[in-house]
Amino acid sequence: MANHEEEEEEQKSGTQGGAEEEEEWLRSVKQMRHAEEQRSMMKDWDLTKTVYLCFGTYGRSAAVFCNIESLDFSSSGVRSMKVYSVGAALNGMGIGAYGSKIVFAGGYEGIFEGYKYRSCPSKGMRVFNTKKPNQMKDPVFDNNTLQRGKCCPLVVQYDCRLYVLSTLSLKTGAGEPFSGGFEMFDPKVGKWVTLPESPTFGYIRHSRGTSCVVVGSNIFVSTSCCPIYRFDMADPNHQWKQHIFTDYPGFSIPLGCETLAVETRDGDWVLFTCKLEVHRVADDKDYPKGDDYWDMFDVFDRLLEWKDTSMIVYLMSKDLTSLTALEPLKLPQLNTVPLCARNIEPYLVHLGAQTVGLILSADTGNEAMREKEIFSMMFEFEIVDSMRSLALRNFCGPFRFTSRTPESLATRLSLLGAIVL
Repeated sequence: MANHEEEEEEQKSGTQGGAEEEEEWLRSVKQMRHAEEQRSMMKDWDLTKTVYLCFGTYGRSAAVFCNIESLDFSSSGVRSMKVYSVGAALNGMGIGAYGSKIVFAGGYEGIFEGYKYRSCPSKGMRVFNTKKPNQMKDPVFDNNTLQRGKCCPLVVQYDCRLYVLSTLSLKTGAGEPFSGGFEMFDPKVGKWVTLPESPTFGYIRHSRGTSCVVVGSNIFVSTSCCPIYRFDMADPNHQWKQHIFTDYPGFSIPLGCETLAVETRDGDWVLFTCKLEVHRVADDKDYPKGDDYWDMFDVFDRLLEWKDTSMIVYLMSKDLTSLTALEPLKLPQLNTVPLCARNIEPYLVHLGAQTVGLILSADTGNEAMREKEIFSMMFEFEIVDSMRSLALRNFCGPFRFTSRTPESLATRLSLLGAIVL
């Protein structure tokens, strides 16, 4: 009798063990299927494009040299492919894509006047052809400099035309504001054409900079104490128009320096702005104050405590009449990055469909800042809850790698922009 009960107990135990093993097996199968579904969904993403990171290398003599590093984005990681030397560059250059070319426009250089240096906007241009990286001269832009110098300009292509809009005003030697204006290059004409200046510069006493975002064929500009204005690049009349959203109570759009607009499957637009929560913990050096020496990147040179990273998100209707603030997106995946860093620079890139890539660069060491830690990630988004929030899908990353300057006399390396081609 006892032996019979022992046998039954062993059978039950074996049955329970078998059930646990089967449950574990089913769980592993589900995980494998989920991973396969994720990989299958990844195949639909447009990850065949190359991301080009544009770095500025700063020397002791305040000279700037530009290098471009090409990256291969995939769901399994980010791979550095090649580094190209572009040559001399300037602070405050605008960077944009024109076909297969990367265009560097404007910037500012120090001009010595009497007893001090002044920042002078540049009319210069430089072009890097990704298809012909060894090409020294560009047949289109080689002899076509800008008509006026521009500082920190927006560089954007629409159709076959290239638009360059100054977003920062510097002061002239007489103390008057210099805006730089707005220009268009039409290859059919073969020269730059002056366009109406952004109305935001009429409010220059309130804000020296203009935030902007490109939504389809439209350039939206916004600054403090100024209405929102829109320029439609598809409109042959070339006019700035004040833009009012029917359901947005704000006077200006809270855009960042690198706001990205992505079209949804329904034709609406989602505006992403990366927000870094940082606290200053120490000064790396003492900076002079006042308008005579003003560096817009000053604050990033200081040692910061990196607390949190999130996305500020807005939904714009396809007819551009509605603008709705959605719930901010937290990115807890980035909590693994170093707590203290300098020169934290975020850039957003559109990788195709509803897929967004975030690239963050930071100086994480205490030595001479000749290398950058690059953190990159990608995600697909969906609008949920009656268009009041976004959900992230297929989040990949963060991936981390180090980019170093090849210049032996460099004192600092800075990420100037990210271009997808």
